Amino acid sequence: MGQNIVYEALETLYDYSFRLIDGINAAVEDFREQREDKGLEILPQIIEGLQWAIEVVFRTKYVLQEYEIEIEEEEIKDLLNELLDAVENQDYVLISDLLEYEIIELLKEWQKGLQKMNFQVN
Repeated sequence: MGQNIVYEALETLYDYSFRLIDGINAAVEDFREQREDKGLEILPQIIEGLQWAIEVVFRTKYVLQEYEIEIEEEEIKDLLNELLDAVENQDYVLISDLLEYEIIELLKEWQKGLQKMNFQVN
């Protein structure tokens, strides 16, 4: 991947992560308020956004490591599998907990690291 493309992808990820967190918070609120149908409506978009974000992170891991951003691929995969199991089992409490306490925290951690980059394309 060319250096400019990498930095553009990471800058896009940084910007997008804020909207993704907002969407996750909305879904969590819906699940917590027992509006499962509404939460399930936006869950596919959240999962799609997470998949994209994770793909960017995995493909740019070599650059992220230069900025001391740790990417634990196995932990991320395990977290996604746990989320998918919760969806399959219609465990809305677990879905909410995973989204709120695991995934949002992961995204915020990435945001902190990405912020260090200042996105000055070389």
